[in-house]
Amino acid sequence: MRSEKEWQRLDSSYCHGIVVPPLETIDDYINAIICSDPGLIGCILIKARQHPPMLIALFRALAAIPSPAMECRVAFHSAAWVTQGLHLREIFEIDELLPAALANMLPGYTGPPMELFRGERLSNHRLRAYGPAWSSDRSIGEMFAGGVNCEAGGGGVLLRTIVQPSAILVGPEYGHQRWESEYIVDRRALGAVEVIATFPG
Repeated sequence: MRSEKEWQRLDSSYCHGIVVPPLETIDDYINAIICSDPGLIGCILIKARQHPPMLIALFRALAAIPSPAMECRVAFHSAAWVTQGLHLREIFEIDELLPAALANMLPGYTGPPMELFRGERLSNHRLRAYGPAWSSDRSIGEMFAGGVNCEAGGGGVLLRTIVQPSAILVGPEYGHQRWESEYIVDRRALGAVEVIATFPG
């Protein structure tokens, strides 16, 4: 649980110089999110994260926005997933809502099926509660499996799967996290996922 001082520091970091509209209702948050301004989107998410019930309502609503504009999808990818994705998953209810929201709010993918890897916590693998970020580079998956996801307790696993284009929500072509060869996938649409290496905790 972050202290008020920590939230103030984050708020200042994300929202410095950004004019934030009044935020009283869920519609106010949604209207700000679909503005296609990455800075404002990031700021709005920081403010919503300070009020978990609003954040949960926001992600439910994001999954239902009809046909978001491509500029909005690209901005949301940059501001929401690239900079805050890991922190958004800290709230259990958001992790449950994340696949549908990302499927609706990310730019999409038109390439071929991909062999992808992910370093994951063993506990998440058992529940098939995979994170959205996978990589076409096995060494990136190994880095996470033997690093942060191993240290979380219970050990880490290196996963491999073949992902169909319809399950890939965005690839590295937008320039974000390109060094990780990152693909964001919809875990609801994954096929067989195999463990190809284990890393004891």
